[in-house]
Formats: sequence, C-alpha cells, structure tokens
Amino acid sequence: MKRSSQESDLDGHSGYHRTINMHDIKFAQRLIKQQSEAKAHEQKFILWPRQWRVFKKENGDLRLSWQSFPMKRRLADSVPDSPGVYTLLVQPGIACHPQCSYLMYVGKTGKQTLRMRFKQYLTSEQAPTKRSHVFRLLKLYRNYLIFCCSVAPQEKNIDTLEDALIAAFLPPYCKNLPAIISRVIRGIQ
Repeated sequence: MKRSSQESDLDGHSGYHRTINMHDIKFAQRLIKQQSEAKAHEQKFILWPRQWRVFKKENGDLRLSWQSFPMKRRLADSVPDSPGVYTLLVQPGIACHPQCSYLMYVGKTGKQTLRMRFKQYLTSEQAPTKRSHVFRLLKLYRNYLIFCCSVAPQEKNIDTLEDALIAAFLPPYCKNLPAIISRVIRGIQ
C-alpha cells in the first residue's frame, strides 16, 4: 500500500499527522497568552452570611455614610479631609449595570485623612508601597477602581471598625483577617 503525503512514520509507528501551520502556532500562542492574563485576574471570594450576621449583632444598627469616588486625580479634592474607613471596589462598568461591584479591600486611614490616602493610591503606581498586594490591585484594575469611604463615626474606634468590616466582607486583598477566620479559610482551600 502506498503512503499518502499526509501519512508519516513517527517513532516507528505509521499514522496520520496534521501539518502544523503558522496560523495554528499563532492561535496557540494567543490562547496561552489569554490564559496567563486571565489567571492574573483570578480572585477567590468567600461570601459568608454568618459573618454578616456577626457584624450586625456586634455593631447594631451602625450606618456609615459612604461616598464613592472613581480613582481619578480630578476628584481628589472632593474626598473628605477627615480620618475614616474605606473600601476599594472593582466596577467593570458593563451595560450600565448599577450594582455590579467586587469589594476587594478594606482599609483605614489612621493618622492620615481619606483624601491623603486617596492621593497616595493615585501616586502608588509609580512607587509601590509596603503593601504590595494593594499595589497589585491598583495596577491590575486602575481604570475600574472605586474608592468608597466613610468618615469615622465619633463613637466608634477606627481600628475596631476596620477589623469588623474585614471580618464581615472577607475581601480577597486583605491580609489581616482575624485568626479564627484565617484558620477556617485555610481549611477550605
């Protein structure tokens, strides 16, 4: 029997093989690049209603006055010039959906003001802060980030408030989860 031009002897075996052309190679390269890019944006969220109930039980009817600011320099002077707590949200802005956000980080300003922290994050793209995980967040989602902030209520300790919000929201970019919650999460990963 005569072999066709598509048949070959690979490692001593006869069989058909497909000639790989440049189109196939470029397609494979694009696919690998897209897979790597998607992997860089992979996040793990834990939505745990038990933690939401704990927050409500421990904080009663606490209502913070949240304000939202896209991470744009022109808005910096609109951010409150007082200490407080803040969250960083990723909002894709797809199809004008009003509520699609991913809460990625919870923080507090400490001795700084919310405005100072907002400005710090705007310039952190040039110089990574000691919080490299926050720098990564700012770099990955710079055009989609929303800075949501609330001036710290007088009656609430800002450290306690930040801890309570972190324990309730479990944001993927917060590294300082309460020890008991960290142990539970490690057990499911």
